[in-house]
Amino acid sequence: MTLSLAGFYQQQSADHLNRTEITTTTTQQAIETVHYMNAIHHHLSLHPDVIKNSNEMVLTAAQIGISPHSSIQHVIASERVFVWQPFSPGLMAALKTQTRDSALLGSVKNHRLFDHSGRDMQVVVPERIPDGAMVYLN
Repeated sequence: MTLSLAGFYQQQSADHLNRTEITTTTTQQAIETVHYMNAIHHHLSLHPDVIKNSNEMVLTAAQIGISPHSSIQHVIASERVFVWQPFSPGLMAALKTQTRDSALLGSVKNHRLFDHSGRDMQVVVPERIPDGAMVYLN
């Protein structure tokens, strides 16, 4: 009985550690996503003609001033900035926290953006953004 109880507590501890690690990772990724979006907007505020003169474009890390460490990507299309990354458990909750529950967060299904409750946001995303991606839009 004592041995199985010890094993139970070790498993509980390992599960807690794993959840903490996932939370820390997704929080850092969400913070990085917000910084990335802010850096893109800063560049565009200094160069407003860029967004008006392009159908679809991607800025370089040198233009933005930062290079994301995770799988964050962006594209500027239809005068909107789309910052996206693959689905990751817990990331949408972390993004909602870091963006103060922004209505500009969603996930892609059939090249359309849906909010966290599954409502169609009436936004068609560029072809390069894959289904299942999580998007922060502006």
